[in-house]
Amino acid sequence: MAIIYKITNTVNGKIYIGYTNQTLKSRWAEHCEASRNLANRRGNSRFMRAIRKYGVAAFVREILIEDEDAEKCLNYWEPFFIAKFNSTDRAIGYNSTSGGGVMFTYTPEVKAKMSAGIKAKWADPEVKARRSAVSKARCADPEVKARRSAASKARWADPEVKAKMGAAVKARWADPEYVAKMSAVSKANWADPEVKAKMSAGIKAKWADPEVKARRSAASKANWADPEVKAKMSAGIKEAWRKRKEQNNVNSATT
Repeated sequence: MAIIYKITNTVNGKIYIGYTNQTLKSRWAEHCEASRNLANRRGNSRFMRAIRKYGVAAFVREILIEDEDAEKCLNYWEPFFIAKFNSTDRAIGYNSTSGGGVMFTYTPEVKAKMSAGIKAKWADPEVKARRSAVSKARCADPEVKARRSAASKARWADPEVKAKMGAAVKARWADPEYVAKMSAVSKANWADPEVKAKMSAGIKAKWADPEVKARRSAASKANWADPEVKAKMSAGIKEAWRKRKEQNNVNSATT
């Protein structure tokens, strides 16, 4: 189910029209999170700046239409309502485009230029250090941490969002090309002594934290208490040992 929604600023009456295939609650949480991310281009849009200026409580949300046809919802209903409410007019709304899937479509040439520009920026040590410092400072802020944690928990508490995210992760890991790519990245990281030392130190630091230890222990116990999860994990361990035994037999036969 896809929806077109309207968000209204109760202070000045300006509106934003949007599309999502999530729940409106989840989409609003994403907007709020994006508004706090100053390092991201999206965080500096007119709508994001308005959320920062007036505060989350100043906005009210409503669903304009629901449609089983997500493509129609995006490419017909979103442009329809943006035009109807004239929300691209700066005096009326916060939309920066006329809507529809077209705004997410780029030619290969444009994609290549955008990719080259991003790579060039990240190749600059000064830019890299500056963004890293901003990110670290933000993550070290207890208030930001708490907000992100709350937003994440809210999203994962939504069964629909949880199912979609789970399906997307499974689909990615079912793709041999993606698995090979991730495996290569992981091997390259662990082959770098500096990266290896940092990751090892990070893991040790986490496990040295009693709170993290207790939380992970509780999660592990809860998983093993679930018969279905227990059966899956047991089957996975048995399969891993079977493959290892087969490999050992092959190695023995060839020596």
